[in-house]
Amino acid sequence: MKLLRAIILLLTISISGSSLLAQSDESSPARVVDDVVEAAEKLLESLDDSQRKQILYAFDDEQQRKRWSNLPTGNVKRGGVRWGDLDEAQQEALLDLIKATLSEDGYKQVIENVDGDEYLRQHGGRADFGWHEFYVSLLGTPSTSEPWMWQFGGHHLAINATIRGEEITLSPTLTGGQPMKYEVDGKQVHQMSEEIDTAY
Repeated sequence: MKLLRAIILLLTISISGSSLLAQSDESSPARVVDDVVEAAEKLLESLDDSQRKQILYAFDDEQQRKRWSNLPTGNVKRGGVRWGDLDEAQQEALLDLIKATLSEDGYKQVIENVDGDEYLRQHGGRADFGWHEFYVSLLGTPSTSEPWMWQFGGHHLAINATIRGEEITLSPTLTGGQPMKYEVDGKQVHQMSEEIDTAY
């Protein structure tokens, strides 16, 4: 029964993946992609030359495409630029890229996931847990016509967003979390509560 529930939960999470994408009655797919490209370009502009070299990969770089995992960065090395090596303005630019690509619920899920990992680090978890150990990379050049992608991930999170014309695909993408329930800034957080309730 536990195995069946776990399978149902995984299927529920997979099915809900499409709801992570930015959707708006007021914005056409082309407008969403315009916003994503603009956010990616602003992120690149905020970086210095060394960081730009770290974050950029060829679109067909198969090794970088495979550098995502459920495991911490100490177990599986990521490529790109580390959140902990970005200044506040650069971090905001990265969040703007994530926000432009994902729906409101999708963005909230990412933030809660990383906040949960930070909570875990501060309460006896490993040093390679938490916000500072999440990485971002861009494969290809941000464009409204040519294919490119961005990656953001760390422990229990891997977002791989491929943009091709007006289409955005989140695959492969992993959204997990640990702990699923925690408190941050006096607020109780229950990650993915709807998905878990559906599964169980």
